Amino acid sequence: MNISGENIANFAKVVSLINIMYPRRIVDIENGNIIPLDQRTKLMFSNILWGKSELEHWPPSYYIIYEPEEIFRNKSNNSLYKLRRKIREEHSKTNTVFVQTKESSRYFTNSEIMLTEQLVELLTMLYFRAKGYMVQSALKTYNGVDDVVIWRSALTEKLREHEFIEYGCYIDELRFLRKLGKPNQIRKEEVASGEFIIIEAKSCISNAVTNNGGMNQLIGREWKRSNPQGYREGAKKLSIANKLFITFPVNFPMCFPEARCFEDILSQFHERQESQKKVGIICWETENFSIKDSDQFDHEYMDEEIKEYENYVKQLLLENFYFDELLHLMNKLGIDFTGKTKDEVFEKLNEKVQSNDIDIVISELNKLLE
Repeated sequence: MNISGENIANFAKVVSLINIMYPRRIVDIENGNIIPLDQRTKLMFSNILWGKSELEHWPPSYYIIYEPEEIFRNKSNNSLYKLRRKIREEHSKTNTVFVQTKESSRYFTNSEIMLTEQLVELLTMLYFRAKGYMVQSALKTYNGVDDVVIWRSALTEKLREHEFIEYGCYIDELRFLRKLGKPNQIRKEEVASGEFIIIEAKSCISNAVTNNGGMNQLIGREWKRSNPQGYREGAKKLSIANKLFITFPVNFPMCFPEARCFEDILSQFHERQESQKKVGIICWETENFSIKDSDQFDHEYMDEEIKEYENYVKQLLLENFYFDELLHLMNKLGIDFTGKTKDEVFEKLNEKVQSNDIDIVISELNKLLE
């Protein structure tokens, strides 16, 4: 798109690069419009960008543009109004238009605004889902980090064996198995199990490196700061994640202060990390992305943390049962109802499911999905 001589970039190209990582296409790209093709991908876009997990009333496509207010920082207000009008004329009739922005906009309505971190979280989850991980928002805050968690374990492999999930899985897919059905295509090859990775998403590179930014949240005192006061302990201190990542958008062709090549960014990040083990970095551009893998960090308590996330998955699987089916399931699990209240019965169900009885739940759910 060209407004007042400025080329306005959108994120269709980088989404198309993620698209080819999947064994089948998950989106179509038409004139910069991103069109999710299957129910699972539609769920991801709707939930992460809109915060809606309903399976109806999804927009047919998305048009995501890159920081118009940054690009037009030295332009007239009239130029931005022209941009807004042109976007609405050409795209809003058939798309949900999202304007990536770090803060409130003077030129676009709230329904048109997508904060940059939401975009980064969506791209990151789409990428790691293609790599075979369970992807989701963090269930809690890890010394200030609460954006994206990706993980896999013996349970996720069991779900794959029973064809409940594809290559990877966005967590809310498991809540709607009854409506979504089993995936049409399953990646059969084995993937390594027992991983728990924490990812901090930031709206720009400066928010990643500043005194109270993302790197400080991840590794605390091991990040060199201009101000020695106010260090966080950092998520690394918890010893629950075998890898840590920082992710943020950049747009090298545009003359922003953070516009450097990826190698220069790596050099600066590594120089300011005092430990030998380095945090991974994911940079998103409008037409490409670059990734430097994380080193392996100490993760003494990783298995305990994975168990919490597995228990959450088990709760989601139960949401696929109707009440009469839950009663049948509880009989299968040997739960005695006599003299117990409803709350006591369901508490016992949760205890049984969170122990070693998930195989029965999977078996019964399999029958319902046939």
